[in-house]
Amino acid sequence: MEEEAEEAEDDRSEAEETPAPVESPPAATVSAAAVSEAVAQCLLLPSPFAAAGRPPTLYFERPVGQPPRPSLPTVPYRGGPPPNVKLELNANSVRNALKSAGFKVVKGVSSVRLLWARHTGSNLWTTLPRGAIVNHFPGSWVLGRKDGLAKSLHAQQRRLGALGMAEAYSFVPRTYILPQDRPSLERAAERGALRGGGVLIVKPQNI
Repeated sequence: MEEEAEEAEDDRSEAEETPAPVESPPAATVSAAAVSEAVAQCLLLPSPFAAAGRPPTLYFERPVGQPPRPSLPTVPYRGGPPPNVKLELNANSVRNALKSAGFKVVKGVSSVRLLWARHTGSNLWTTLPRGAIVNHFPGSWVLGRKDGLAKSLHAQQRRLGALGMAEAYSFVPRTYILPQDRPSLERAAERGALRGGGVLIVKPQNI
């Protein structure tokens, strides 16, 4: 009995002396998006007309999974930290393209190099830094919308017509903005004055 007790005691002491296994910390993982954002470098593509003073343009690599672009003579952006961009539109394709090209997306506009926005008013423009690039100028919707473009062209035709130069805009087809121009359209159809034998192209105003 004494020998069994001693053996049991020895087993307990051995169990107490055996250190518990140490669990290794989990391996750190980094997402592919974080890696691509961390190593993204803003590159510029020299203009083929650099001798004429044309500035370089932003270089965009093709998305992951597509064949890379042919080797081009790019130069690094030397304007300081990565350029900032403010996105007023939630366009993932634009966001991802700019981030992969080395831009940093920010919330304010005081330090942006590029503003990607809807047609904005003049208040936002007063806060942009000098030299910032924008995708829409104030009031450009007048030309971007088909009804606004038609009104501008018709107004120019009237001005030139008063000077005897109406033929300068004769390439512009007669445009009817509905519903306000419906009476004029119906009268032209009755007279057979529509171009192309009366075939009309119907277009939404803002597409």
